[in-house]
Amino acid sequence: MSGARARILARIREANGGAPPVGDPLASRLADQPRHVRPALDGDSRALFLARLASPTLTASGESIAGWADVPGAIDTYLARHALAPRIAAVPDPRLDGLSWGRIVRHDAIGRDEPVSLGIAEAAIAETGSLVFCSGPSSPTLFSYLALHHLAIVEARMLLRHMEDWWAHLRTRSTPPRNVNFVTGTSGTADIEAMLVRGAHGPRFLHVLIVG
Repeated sequence: MSGARARILARIREANGGAPPVGDPLASRLADQPRHVRPALDGDSRALFLARLASPTLTASGESIAGWADVPGAIDTYLARHALAPRIAAVPDPRLDGLSWGRIVRHDAIGRDEPVSLGIAEAAIAETGSLVFCSGPSSPTLFSYLALHHLAIVEARMLLRHMEDWWAHLRTRSTPPRNVNFVTGTSGTADIEAMLVRGAHGPRFLHVLIVG
């Protein structure tokens, strides 16, 4: 804060009877977030999240795998099950580089007609079945939206129970991301004659790998 600005604010505080600057109560408010009423959720977060994914409203799928080394095998199985070529557009995340990909060919440039993309979610929310993607150099936003089949990885330790848990986690980051995207199930619309159409403005298929 500049010296002139500090002097002006000091005069204002003096005129107001010495009230603290606006920043003080604001900082206190941010540091001590109130806990709002949250819905009661039955079962553990992993089972609840997977159930939400498979629900008729989300029409997605998911599975648990033991560790990062199992990622290529799980993806290869998915590609074979859907008769897809062993080629994927994968985010340029260093965690993917040391894995044994076998026959799968990766590239980190995604096109408009991409069959399969692979992204890594920052977190998953059991309450809604949502994935949270934060933009960054290793997590370009378009990988969540352009492909027909969207494959997403999330670490089990980041399976959060309620939406508020995500915002609490975000406040612990030293630098917030430029944008945050919530992906809840596959893309769909019922605007035309109230008929649900999947893949209207994004991926038609979503499959989540829970690591750990």
